[in-house]
Amino acid sequence: GVGAILGGFVSGFLSDKIPIMKVGKSTFLVLGISMFLSLPLFMELIENFVYSYFLGFVWGFAWHYMDGWLWVTCSKIFEGKL
Repeated sequence: GVGAILGGFVSGFLSDKIPIMKVGKSTFLVLGISMFLSLPLFMELIENFVYSYFLGFVWGFAWHYMDGWLWVTCSKIFEGKL
């Protein structure tokens, strides 16, 4: 949903402003934060729907942030060829 749209937009915007490899490093940071925030849910420490919805937003953002970065990398470095 909204997290996916924002994640793709932010990765494309950052890839235009800063070097593409720095955006790639930040991708691992965003994914790490998503995994860290998921731990309480998997350990059943939090049973709250609002937290689950927030986590869905964060994971959507992280996934499409990474996906957007990969598309920009392929188009810039490999000229769109895989």
